[in-house]
Amino acid sequence: MNAHETKVQNVRPDREVMTRQRLPYFIGISGQTVQATGLSMHLVGCPAG
Repeated sequence: MNAHETKVQNVRPDREVMTRQRLPYFIGISGQTVQATGLSMHLVGCPAG
């Protein structure tokens, strides 16, 4: 893929990973999942309160 091509990829977390603080952590966009460069986005669920 050259620098002028754009590509859209859908990412759905397949499992959750528990952090040391016992919060659910979901793997999202990274170099390992969609070969992203300069961007890394993950989701952490924080309960109310």
